[in-house]
Amino acid sequence: MRRRLPIVAAVLGIVMTLRGDSEEPGGEIKPGAEHAKLKTLEGSWEATSRFSSMPGAEGMKSKGTAENKMLVSGRYLQSTGVFEVGGKKSEMMGTLGYNLYLKKYFFIFFISDTGGFVVTEGTADKEGKVLTLEGGEELPDGQQMKVKVVFRLTSDDEYTMEFWFPGENGKQFLAGDYRYTRKK
Repeated sequence: MRRRLPIVAAVLGIVMTLRGDSEEPGGEIKPGAEHAKLKTLEGSWEATSRFSSMPGAEGMKSKGTAENKMLVSGRYLQSTGVFEVGGKKSEMMGTLGYNLYLKKYFFIFFISDTGGFVVTEGTADKEGKVLTLEGGEELPDGQQMKVKVVFRLTSDDEYTMEFWFPGENGKQFLAGDYRYTRKK
């Protein structure tokens, strides 16, 4: 049952998003301003990443590319990317959306290295430039690890996605980030 909880939560988030969008007369459902903000991230991106398993460690660096596109009538931003990590190809896919009914963002992230996935939800700051989402990742031993994901929308041509994991002392540390620059 614990293994299915993140999947059930993700599906409910998607269903509630479809139910909660702005309804026009005649029943037509329209995405909101938050979806328009996500649309600014569509396109082709160059990216660098850095990940570390310990606070303060240098971490492993990699380079890659990502393609972002809006799906389902402009409600979800899907990002697919390929990175080279230690000479090996690593694939990732994430979907970021906004639920007008719940007034929350949600993010689901998959990566080929571990075969695992992260499910988070959260809110934006007043300017809509920093999205802070919290949730979890199921580990191979069946335990849930708390995860925080922070999106920093620096400009229309740059953004960062940070992953915060708990350290041995239980405090979260910046375990890694992806820094995206729009291809020109």
